[in-house]
Amino acid sequence: KPISDAKEADLVAAISLLSYYTEQGPRQLKPHWVFPDWLSVITGRLHFETWHPRGVIGIISPWNFPMAISCS
Repeated sequence: KPISDAKEADLVAAISLLSYYTEQGPRQLKPHWVFPDWLSVITGRLHFETWHPRGVIGIISPWNFPMAISCS
């Protein structure tokens, strides 16, 4: 891909995706109570949920927007 095309579309999209995920990351990883569902109504228990990152992943992306796709 020519550098001029990458700067215009791919790099801008990758930067916007990374800024979005840096804002959403702490909010999504914060422990929270799960609202009562049908099972908790029957058992009388509330559920507490936490999310844990899995680690490094690998991706084979298409040629059209490789940076933006790997950032999303």
